[in-house]
Amino acid sequence: FNVTTSTPFWALIDDLMASNQISMLDTGVSGDDVAGDAKYSGLYNISPENNITDGLKTVRSHVTDGAGNSLASSDTVTLDNTAPFVNITINDGAATTTTAAATLALAFTDGGSGIKDCRYTNGASFGSEAYEGCQSQKAWSLSSGGGSKTVLYEARDAAGNTNQSSDSITLDITVPSMTITFPTAGSRVNGSVNVTFTGIESNAPQISIDGGSYFATTTNTSHLWNTTNYSEGSHTLRIKDT
Repeated sequence: FNVTTSTPFWALIDDLMASNQISMLDTGVSGDDVAGDAKYSGLYNISPENNITDGLKTVRSHVTDGAGNSLASSDTVTLDNTAPFVNITINDGAATTTTAAATLALAFTDGGSGIKDCRYTNGASFGSEAYEGCQSQKAWSLSSGGGSKTVLYEARDAAGNTNQSSDSITLDITVPSMTITFPTAGSRVNGSVNVTFTGIESNAPQISIDGGSYFATTTNTSHLWNTTNYSEGSHTLRIKDT
């Protein structure tokens, strides 16, 4: 299109259209001073839908006045429409924890404009959390109360592209209540005794006899105790959940 005007104007050129060239001609006879004449600014949008590959791009302009004088200039920009890669792991991938104090392992890379900053939050979405410098490891406090906890992590590159990653862990703050159901206190036993117990939450209960080291039980709910290896008299059994 052609525009003839003595007043300032602006034009938006969309790269999705067929036109890829801007020409500006100045007669040099308008009412303003020559030094102030032929000053132009243009806005050129590079949209992510144009399928132009990321990388260094050059934008060039060429201006000619009515006397045949011309000026050409160019500038380069980095086109980056690719989101950065991010990944988060809580406590080295553990399924459960007994304390709200956690350690986040954080990965972030960007092959375009480079990583700018990161932010974190408890839960599945961000509110007003501010961005901060990125770290490969970060001390973190899970939200209060037991149950499943999710930490959301977001990285932003220098072009403004963002990507998110999340991980979850179960915070178990309930102390297990374990009971040895057989033998009962004061019982008299001999030979092989099937010690039974309840209240185990894990798959790895352990038993201690007479204050000795704990070792794995025969099953998750019982332990076969060979009493012939022990002297006659009183003995103490203890069960713990690991």
